[in-house]
Amino acid sequence: MLENIPGHTIVFSHQHITPGMVYVEDTGELWQIPKELESLIEERWRVHTERAHRRGTRVWNGDMYTLRDVQLKNNQLHLRVGRSDYRVNLGISANPDARYIIENSNINPPNHMGIAAHIITDDNHIVFAEAVKTIKEQSPEVVSLIAGTYNEDECKIASEENIFAQVFLELEEETGVARRDVSDIYLDSLFRYHTSFFMFIFVVRLYLSASELERRFLQNKDEENNVLISIPNSIEDIQKFYKQHQETMLDGTKIWLSLNV
Repeated sequence: MLENIPGHTIVFSHQHITPGMVYVEDTGELWQIPKELESLIEERWRVHTERAHRRGTRVWNGDMYTLRDVQLKNNQLHLRVGRSDYRVNLGISANPDARYIIENSNINPPNHMGIAAHIITDDNHIVFAEAVKTIKEQSPEVVSLIAGTYNEDECKIASEENIFAQVFLELEEETGVARRDVSDIYLDSLFRYHTSFFMFIFVVRLYLSASELERRFLQNKDEENNVLISIPNSIEDIQKFYKQHQETMLDGTKIWLSLNV
């Protein structure tokens, strides 16, 4: 499952880390773009903006958090974070040439941060989204967990809620799920992929059944997501789902599946 996913490393998995166990130090340090990557990042951004303009869609660029250091000791997770932006993230994560340069040099990657939610409904189904993602233009219909990135304009992860705040934002934006609908939430896994992107995987248990979640989603339909896909939370059903969707599944979701099958 993982042989074609570049630069992936599992930091930890199958943990049960709650908000009170996470400490975030915000250094505010900005990642400086090395000269070797400047033209590659700029070209990738030019292509992205031109395609967005042809589609008539909005182009967003804002500050993103980067992971400077991570330590998990004695059931405490300590994170040091800095800054970069979405343009740099796109220019590296969606650019094999940029990733190759980083992997074969002494360049320290920016290590942008993202989240994904392993949603488990009250009737024991897990939830995926089929979405239109401009980052994967060769196959715009993609399947993934509910996911997003850590953006400074959306949440301050050095606050009391730390890295969990972004999870609740993504749930509400992409599914219509409110905090009162969540019966349990914890950080389960952290892994790196595409050389310079760290994905935090959260387990989110809901009071809602799969059908109730579907109704909530349709009432609050996000512009990116076409449909929600709910499947029984069993190894057999997950394996079958992967075989059906492996060609259009995002790499982060593939890595999560490899940890749970």
